[in-house]
Amino acid sequence: KPVTLTGALPERLEILKKDADGTGLSLTQFGRSLLDSVIDYGLAHILVDYPQIAEGATKADEDAIGARPKFVCVAPPDLLSWSADVYGNLAEVRIRENRTEPVGEYEDAIVEYIRVLRKTSWELWRKDPDAKTYTKTAEGMFKGMDRVPLVTVYACQTGYMTGSPPLLKLAYL
Repeated sequence: KPVTLTGALPERLEILKKDADGTGLSLTQFGRSLLDSVIDYGLAHILVDYPQIAEGATKADEDAIGARPKFVCVAPPDLLSWSADVYGNLAEVRIRENRTEPVGEYEDAIVEYIRVLRKTSWELWRKDPDAKTYTKTAEGMFKGMDRVPLVTVYACQTGYMTGSPPLLKLAYL
């Protein structure tokens, strides 16, 4: 069944119904990909992403470039590490991403990145395919946020940020 929302979204977030992830997936389609991960791993993570905005930019500037939140489904194997504060809230996560980049004039290569998210800041590290080392390529501060923008959805929660596949016992049968 299609995803339905209770209550009204703010006008600027209405776009999420038709394009939840910035690539054209509807909220229902995004929910389906999230469900696939939950069935496979027992949990999945939703990263709420927002483009980097220049310091001092106005709301009109953000609207001009089409800045808006988008959802990113993070499969558990791509959440490399996490830590919590003394209150049990996420303090830091490290997420692996693969991006396609041009190599030469006619080729593309998949390059690994690590995105580090903290309560008020973020960093992006690029893996050098030849040297197997990482170089920081960008960093910034979250405006108006004091939490890591990651939400975890569980099917069978076994602990904080851990779960087991809901059909695991059936698979053993």
